[in-house]
Amino acid sequence: KNLAPSGVTFVIIKNDILGKVDRAIPTMMNYQTHIDKDSMFNTPPVLPIFSALQTLRWLKDQGGVEAMEKINIEKAGWLYDEIERNKLFKATVEDKADRSLMNICFVMNEEYAELEKEFLDFASSKGMMGLKGHR
Repeated sequence: KNLAPSGVTFVIIKNDILGKVDRAIPTMMNYQTHIDKDSMFNTPPVLPIFSALQTLRWLKDQGGVEAMEKINIEKAGWLYDEIERNKLFKATVEDKADRSLMNICFVMNEEYAELEKEFLDFASSKGMMGLKGHR
């Protein structure tokens, strides 16, 4: 998620499934077309590709996917622990096995709903955007 700005699609695909589509698909959506043209079938979005390269290099320098997973599990744990500890909040995904490491979903407990605007304003002042979500 968020490997680079929009315009880049990172695809990992097994060679043995290429070309095995049982219906007509647009040329642009056929991965074999891109492979045959060395990913140059269409004008490539240079800046997003360069950004993806820099992100992948950074991820490698951090220890790779395994290291990032460990870091993200730890950070998500801090947030979920605080949501569960703090009487102001309530996790919207109760079953811990179903919780996301990337999108930590929570709401204000009903008895503190009147504090939501104040909380969101405070969070915004600290650079935390989008906490209100899609409500």
